[in-house]
Amino acid sequence: MINLPLLKNGGPMNATPSRDCSTCPGRMICHCLQVTEDVIVHAVSVLGVRTVKEIRSCTGAGDGCTACHRRLKQYLECGTTTEVVR
Repeated sequence: MINLPLLKNGGPMNATPSRDCSTCPGRMICHCLQVTEDVIVHAVSVLGVRTVKEIRSCTGAGDGCTACHRRLKQYLECGTTTEVVR
């Protein structure tokens, strides 16, 4: 991963990381439709979806470019234990 400096008005910006991550969104799984890991985990573990087609129908994830389908299948295979997917 390449760390690029944050820029504001053409110059470096001093960004202070937030210590409170309770309001941070989860890891983005479907970038096209902005669906986070939390939404996928909930769909598989609570709602009981079992296929990529069901994930697409329930969450919208995977309906764009389909680049996330491999990762969605991983969530389905591991039963949403996110450690396996990371």
